[in-house]
Amino acid sequence: MIDDSNDKNHKPRGCRFTIGSLLLGITLVALFIAFLLVQRDVRQLQRIGTLDKPSSSEVAASVENYVSIHPKPVKVSDVKYSSDNDSFKVWYTFVDTTTGESLKSDVILKGEGFGSYVGCIKKDRFLAPLQNKDGLWLGISPPPTKLLTNNDQQSRVP
Repeated sequence: MIDDSNDKNHKPRGCRFTIGSLLLGITLVALFIAFLLVQRDVRQLQRIGTLDKPSSSEVAASVENYVSIHPKPVKVSDVKYSSDNDSFKVWYTFVDTTTGESLKSDVILKGEGFGSYVGCIKKDRFLAPLQNKDGLWLGISPPPTKLLTNNDQQSRVP
């Protein structure tokens, strides 16, 4: 037989808070708040960084403007941005002047910093009617930004 005399006087402890568990809880809350603040700052930095990048439609219009020297029409069909490489890949179609065939090609515009992107079309069938064997260089720059003058800064101060 089992002696239950000790179990009758035993009371369940329940939930006890110690100073160690209180400090652990405060630390976890502080880390969570710090994580949220860092995430907010990262989103702001990403948003600021993308303001210098031209939009896909601006890139397409600039490329079509550059290649307008081609004797046949050139149409940009797609533009994709890679944040890993800070570059744009631009797909375009053009008509081969010798065969009349519609051809597709692409060019990569690499970021040079400060929002400028540069690339070179080296497709022989595209360059043939231009009598250019070295390639057609393309460059895209962001529009200039207005700098604040002392008058602008003073008018913002209450």
